[in-house]
Amino acid sequence: MAEPTASQPEGDLRPVLLLCDRLSALLGSATTSALLRRALAQLAPLTPALAAVRVEREGPRFACRVENPPPGDSTSELRSLGQSLAAILQELTGPAVIRYLATDPELAVFGFSEASQ
Repeated sequence: MAEPTASQPEGDLRPVLLLCDRLSALLGSATTSALLRRALAQLAPLTPALAAVRVEREGPRFACRVENPPPGDSTSELRSLGQSLAAILQELTGPAVIRYLATDPELAVFGFSEASQ
């Protein structure tokens, strides 16, 4: 599901692509797309880095990309995405999916370990 744009590096938003892959493996690309789109819609207008994330349909699947990310550290924006997504996942799946994501060290920037407690 996750693919960086060939002509642009994903900058420090690579964790978003990894998150797309992990969630897609667990929930499927359509569900992951819906969850990420909802979380991003809440945050992207206020966060320039997250506005660079695209979740789009590609044939029967969905793809997550980063296009023209702004320079700089987006750790706080990724943490906000993690909080927003954790709230949605908690409502839909209880703690199971959040705990799964919290075990992945590559996704630590999202703060899922705090949300799973």
